[in-house]
Amino acid sequence: MNLAGNHMEDWIYTLYKRHKLYYCVECGKCVAVCPMQDIFRNFDYEVTPRGIIKKVALYLDALKDDAIWFCLQCNACTDACPAGVKYRDFMIAVRKYLVEHGNIANIDICDSCGQYYITRYILNHIKNKLKCGDSDYLNVCPDCRDKFFVAKIRNIFHPLNMH
Repeated sequence: MNLAGNHMEDWIYTLYKRHKLYYCVECGKCVAVCPMQDIFRNFDYEVTPRGIIKKVALYLDALKDDAIWFCLQCNACTDACPAGVKYRDFMIAVRKYLVEHGNIANIDICDSCGQYYITRYILNHIKNKLKCGDSDYLNVCPDCRDKFFVAKIRNIFHPLNMH
């Protein structure tokens, strides 16, 4: 994965502006509502939206940091931000870029369609909470899970009209 050079700096600066990260005044409202603090025992400033924004602003290799993969993309921080920082949208764009450039160590792929759908940190937390280990339901993306359930329901109510 090649994350070095001016191209990366230009790209990250473009995202920084597009998602209004420069509006962050470090008020802490994003951290106060972030559910990651309830999920990860080692939750600290480094993995908060504020911490990631600061790393990006200072070009501190934030994209090489595992903290990029902790965010739940729930949008709570964006909703709470009085300055209008669009952190979740930034996180979606960053992860998409990283996956497209081969950084797949921290993601899980849908068993059905083969697309990235969740980070390993979040999936492991869900599996531990549910005490279910591997599950056909958790190993597929939400779209494929919906298709699976719709097909199952159709078969229950209309077993002869399978489509």
